[in-house]
Amino acid sequence: MKKKIIIAIIQARMKSNRLPGKVLKKIDNETILEKIFNSLKKCKNINETIIATSKDNSDNKIVNFCKKKKIQYYRGDLQNVASRFYEILKIKKSDFFIRTCADSPFLDYRYINNFITLSEKNNYDILTNTFPKTFPKGQSIEIVKSNFFKKKFKDIKKKKDLEHVTTYFYDNKKKFKIKNIFFKKDLSNINLCVDTKDDLKKAKLITKLINKKYKSKWLALQSASDDGFKGFEGYSKIGVALGNHLKPFSDANWDEEPKDDWIEMCRDRLQMIRDSTPYLVLSFSGGSDSLFILELALKFNIKVIFMYKLLII
Repeated sequence: MKKKIIIAIIQARMKSNRLPGKVLKKIDNETILEKIFNSLKKCKNINETIIATSKDNSDNKIVNFCKKKKIQYYRGDLQNVASRFYEILKIKKSDFFIRTCADSPFLDYRYINNFITLSEKNNYDILTNTFPKTFPKGQSIEIVKSNFFKKKFKDIKKKKDLEHVTTYFYDNKKKFKIKNIFFKKDLSNINLCVDTKDDLKKAKLITKLINKKYKSKWLALQSASDDGFKGFEGYSKIGVALGNHLKPFSDANWDEEPKDDWIEMCRDRLQMIRDSTPYLVLSFSGGSDSLFILELALKFNIKVIFMYKLLII
């Protein structure tokens, strides 16, 4: 069987209402765009990856970045994103293209490899995990037949469809062969994208933990439960541990302001919990409390196992 030609296209622009220039924001000396590009490079069946940006002057920085890193790029219409894909497909020979956005620094190449295999073995027009979404935000992928898209591009008329590239096909799903991949549980409420300053802060913390070389792997949620965690016997979730170890506070006078420094109190309590259990698992929601605990652990080098619902570090 003739090997399929697959290209990846990352749509990227500098303009963003909530976090302008986010695609070139750095996380541990790598831009978000670079992280996504490097993840896609690890996909065994992708022949080449192209950045699809615009001709708008605001995107000159993306072009300069691509030139510096020797990354292929294409400049097209700012608003008509679908036309950028169509124009790339006219000049780049391919059987399939992978579409992703430039705000997903934790895009996992391993499941993309599995998606590619499914696309090659089946006759889908589009294979996706976004219709409906059950994967975390920031893990969205679409694999589209190139000739199919080129043929149907003329039918994409609405402004929102031209901007979002594939929505026309989902709105007319009965006309096309669309295969959606579901995760075992609905994790669409989890955000691994970078859309705001807070998202960027979280992404930097996650990356900092990864760089500490803690064991990292994707783990199905059914492996975790309230009273056990496969592979971690004798573990203690911070929430459970706090319930067990905060008993001394039950006799405290809650009408008086604590005399001890708050940070030191929390540090000492976290260290005490860590010393009393083989494993300490931080179930990270991204809220202010879990963010505080994570920053505390990093600052004082208190080793925790970091669980962002799906990502185990």
